[in-house]
Amino acid sequence: MEKERQLTEQEEARLDAEYRAMNSHGINTTTAPEGAPLEEVQEGMKEAQAAREVAMEDEVLEDHPSVPNTTVQPADRVGN
Repeated sequence: MEKERQLTEQEEARLDAEYRAMNSHGINTTTAPEGAPLEEVQEGMKEAQAAREVAMEDEVLEDHPSVPNTTVQPADRVGN
């Protein structure tokens, strides 16, 4: 390819840092089927990362509910 070139060390370092930030657990996962084109695998990696982020947010919400513990009383007993 005419326009093809090797990445510079600076570009490789930046891409590596971005990838590590996106994939901090170190395991590559994708929603794409095996044998899919590279673009589909990359999109699947983004989908998997987004799903992990949502799951992590859900865990945080479960660990720290926004509504403090309360006791529910029947309406006729409120204020007694």
